[in-house]
Amino acid sequence: MKDDIIIGIDLGTYLSSVSIFENGYPKIIPNDFGERFTLSCVSFLNEKEYVVGHLAFKNSLESNDYYISEVKRIIGRNFDDIEYKIKTDKTVFPFGLKEDKNTHKANVIVKLKKSNNNCSNLPIEDNNIKNIENNITEAAKNLEMCFTETKSEKFERENLITKEYSPEYISSLILAKMKKDAENFLHKKIKNAIISVPADFKNDQREYTIKAANMAGLNVKRLINEPTSVVFAYMFLEEEKEDYGERKCVIYDFGGGTFDVTVLTINKNKEGNKVIQILSSCGDIYLGGKNFDRNLFDFVCKNSNLKQEEIENDFPLKNRIKNACEKAKIELNFLDKVEINLESIKLGRNLDHFVITKKNFLDVCGELFNRSYEITKKAIKAAGLQISDITDIFLCGGVTQDPKIQKDLRKLFPQARLNNNLNPETVVSMGAAVLSAMYKGQNEIKEKKLIFREVTSISYGIETFEHNMSVIIPKGTNIPTIKYRDFCNAAANIEMMTINIYEGENKKCKDNHLLGKFFLKGIPKAPAGQVKINVTFKINENAILEVSAKELTKFGKKNQIRIVNGNENILKNNISKIENMFIDNKDEN
Repeated sequence: MKDDIIIGIDLGTYLSSVSIFENGYPKIIPNDFGERFTLSCVSFLNEKEYVVGHLAFKNSLESNDYYISEVKRIIGRNFDDIEYKIKTDKTVFPFGLKEDKNTHKANVIVKLKKSNNNCSNLPIEDNNIKNIENNITEAAKNLEMCFTETKSEKFERENLITKEYSPEYISSLILAKMKKDAENFLHKKIKNAIISVPADFKNDQREYTIKAANMAGLNVKRLINEPTSVVFAYMFLEEEKEDYGERKCVIYDFGGGTFDVTVLTINKNKEGNKVIQILSSCGDIYLGGKNFDRNLFDFVCKNSNLKQEEIENDFPLKNRIKNACEKAKIELNFLDKVEINLESIKLGRNLDHFVITKKNFLDVCGELFNRSYEITKKAIKAAGLQISDITDIFLCGGVTQDPKIQKDLRKLFPQARLNNNLNPETVVSMGAAVLSAMYKGQNEIKEKKLIFREVTSISYGIETFEHNMSVIIPKGTNIPTIKYRDFCNAAANIEMMTINIYEGENKKCKDNHLLGKFFLKGIPKAPAGQVKINVTFKINENAILEVSAKELTKFGKKNQIRIVNGNENILKNNISKIENMFIDNKDEN
């Protein structure tokens, strides 16, 4: 219905925010602490109760055993994709990970305290779960007491149990909290949301994000790419004093957990509408504000009068140093030096007057800035543009508040306008709220004449003869879209064909990424080249792919798959080792 409320959500790696389009303007909805954003983290008080956001972070100061954050990095991803990173850098994920044998995804491992009561605010994780919106902990009302109690308790090893949760389940707890905050602020029930995702999120990452929202009791009206959301916010709020013509833009998104850069264009069509079209996206899910914190932490530990093993064995001290480094990072945006003074309770020592200078900061973190600039250049090249072609830079993410970044970007793009007048930590959420107003057909959006055209960020196709990938939907195709292609059998007298679906830009399938596969059975026996198969690729407005295949010659056998990697497990029974390759018909549609 037109009157239904649609909230905009930026489900970030480190921070999340929720917004509403109200009285002609996108507004950030504060959480229960009155803050404009919520930390994207969950902490388990015991096996039956949990808290989200600020309270979860507070609980983590005592122990990381019960604390989960930054799950956006792993949602919808296969365990194999991140296993190498886990082995080579144990600081990336502050929790254990394990492969789900059914979906082959990475699940979270967390140690929980046993509960002595029957009360629970934790929903049961189940694929059929519809709603966890009422499961926000009642314990949160008395959390100061809860935390005081947990600090004084000592648990033996046998009082801890290990639980395994999927990333989308953890994300659903965060989304449920944000939904509840919005309902409390607006005094209305919320059912619908527009949620932002990185432009380079793949099919399964998008699908699992929608699943998390559904588990939280939210109907996802649309997934919007984060860079598109940023431009929406700026374009809506921009006072258009002149016609800039075609604008070639870089969205430089440096958040707490990840770095992403997107190149897009803004053009006016014949009707005067501003059309936003993405050209390329690049990023690093292991580069974010937390990397700066870790580098500063290592610097303090190395140069203080405390030994490394002393810090590691004093968990409260370790966390206080981490928090002091995060604070110092922010203060060094405006100061030449910052002094920290931390006491070790166990050792009875102080880090007396330890000073971190701006030069220290740049020495230990300079490489992180440079990595982001190299990725930016890579994205511009992938878009087929030169640095001199860029007309606008839009800033997003808390790290972009650092004056060094703004100075460096002005130097790298001297000809471009630097757009940084909106809060970089909430601008994505505001853009999602603008899109929600578009869905409802509100006049303020009609007057701005904003439309956007999402395109595929990668090519999609199937495996054909000699293990080549036959592209059905090329990179840069406008979505939603439907594409068809006819194929025929490469071998004689086969009764089953395997449809292997890939994404990538390489000729050989082995160099691309397998998205999924399914079987077409009951094919009539015939000589090679005589059985025609029609393959249909459909990408919806949320960039989620569905593939179907139909045998056209005799029995009309057909099958289809919605591309979520978790569906592959039903196909991995050793049904046959036949290589069912297709020959690409020349008379394709």
